Amino acid sequence: MSLQGLPDFSLPITTAGFPVYYPYENAGPFRVPPLGLTMATRLDGCPDFGLELVRHANPKFSPYGLLDFRVLPHYDLETALTQVRKQQPQATVSPCLFSSGFLRLHAQDSSVEMPEDLKAPLPLAWNGLGNIRCQLKLSGETASLIKGALAGDYLPMSAIADMEIAGVSPRAPISVTFNTAQLSDSLNALSSAAGLLAYSDILTFFQQDLDQLPLKIVREQITREQRAEELPSEFPQILTDWVRTRWGRLAPSPNKRIGDEHTYLTLSASETLGSETTTWDLSQPLKTFRPWVLSLNPLEAVAKEHNSCGRESLIHHTVLPVLSTGQLSVTVLANLPTYRPTAEVVSVTLKAPPYLPYRPQSAIATCELIAPNDQSTAALRLSPTEPPDYLAITQVLLEHSEGLQKYTSLEKRCSGNTVYLSPDDLPVTFISIEATESLLALATLQIHCQWQEGTASIEQYFELTREHLSLGFPIPKDNDTALLRITAYELDSDKTLMLGPMPARSLKLGLPSFKGYGPHIVRIQAQFSEGISLVAVELLPEGRPELPEEITVLALTPDHPSKNWQYLARSPFQSSYRYRIHSPDNPEKFDWSARQSPFMPLMFSAIAPVPNAEL
Repeated sequence: MSLQGLPDFSLPITTAGFPVYYPYENAGPFRVPPLGLTMATRLDGCPDFGLELVRHANPKFSPYGLLDFRVLPHYDLETALTQVRKQQPQATVSPCLFSSGFLRLHAQDSSVEMPEDLKAPLPLAWNGLGNIRCQLKLSGETASLIKGALAGDYLPMSAIADMEIAGVSPRAPISVTFNTAQLSDSLNALSSAAGLLAYSDILTFFQQDLDQLPLKIVREQITREQRAEELPSEFPQILTDWVRTRWGRLAPSPNKRIGDEHTYLTLSASETLGSETTTWDLSQPLKTFRPWVLSLNPLEAVAKEHNSCGRESLIHHTVLPVLSTGQLSVTVLANLPTYRPTAEVVSVTLKAPPYLPYRPQSAIATCELIAPNDQSTAALRLSPTEPPDYLAITQVLLEHSEGLQKYTSLEKRCSGNTVYLSPDDLPVTFISIEATESLLALATLQIHCQWQEGTASIEQYFELTREHLSLGFPIPKDNDTALLRITAYELDSDKTLMLGPMPARSLKLGLPSFKGYGPHIVRIQAQFSEGISLVAVELLPEGRPELPEEITVLALTPDHPSKNWQYLARSPFQSSYRYRIHSPDNPEKFDWSARQSPFMPLMFSAIAPVPNAEL
């Protein structure tokens, strides 16, 4: 899979307290990490939060609850764009996207004891854009507690998410050689009894003196002392990135609290890695994952909208019918794009192999996931004596330019009455494209996706409008040939803007995705002839009325013949400007110029303007 366009973790730009990352290979927008989490909203404008209170028709079964909500990361793209443009005048910005994570609920007040079933870490199912779905099964008592909190009872509950952002590790012109088991054992010795190793402890480990590390630096024709002196400052972080990618996996943090920025990994055991000598070439690009911690108070966020939306939109009651003996009711849920026009069917088949001698045949049940809830129930007829173990297989029927094609996933081992599907469990990769309302108020977006499958060239076309702000479309898993091209058509003109071609990845598009939008700084310079002592240039951004408050006037003299002018383009379709010249030494009055590019300096004569071609 191409790394092009991923966040490059080398030398980020720090602005307003958060980093902004260059795109790898300078392809695409700068990447902006999130500042926090907000509660997602449904199409009706109410919080995407639900508490389902479930009881059985058979009274011998205890009632329980299902807590289901979605959260979104929020970003400060405008601030990031303003700062990045100071260094890169044609830069665009886009959000960093998550790859995985866990969420924990906890009490903000240490005097309040949280129920045990609220303390369990939740694996986060994301839909490619950071739209994160969380579902937790609760006891009847805990569900009543949440219900009371929604009605105003005191329950200071917060949510903390440990996330990872995919990007490219910094590079260094060196290699390291080590005994795999020795280095692995040294790192695993830092783990807790539960096998958890703090990400920060790995970083600290590699910050030791070189002589203390169980590895050797490989670089020709220099002494060991020179190697130690010339190690790049990013050396500990680079090695931490390689360990995370080659040996590590994100794990839920124990006893998470607000303000705790520690994240944890589990590392592969040395016996699974072997004891051979390994060399890592740190000059090679490596896709890695950096931790990011975000927080939210979900009940507080929901309470703000509680009165306007009503309790009936948040709390639901379900009565389960009496099932036959041995029948297992399984709830299947996923977090998929709500609008997925080419995914004709997304279904899940549950299969329990024969359980001899009580059940000689396989038990099979199939259900379909239908937007927007993507939650369904299937009933497996099992033997009353067997454990609730089975396999889940996902099928996606995809429509494209070559017709209909069915994709089937590998089997996933499951147990219990809930199956939680992550993107890795699907036989396809959903590419999610979302546009902001501010962008779609100006334009319609056409998305073209193309990939190679065998000898066939597959194409798909989609549109984003005010009616459909986002969509998701599947492509074959691990296909590295898929490319995206995006065309923006201005609503009230024939102007178009292009993005791509680019590797097919999920995108969140907004006005800052286009280089014409946002702050521009133009160097204005006058060429003075003899006898000219002062010239004034009037500057008017495109799309603004010819009013005094919209016009900027710069005075230039032979001693100060140039100045910087900054203006804001409110639309990417109207990014240019016009100018005209006035000089008290020259009675001739000039008309407004043709439109000028914001990416080129403006040079003109103090007697007559240099002719400019229409853009």
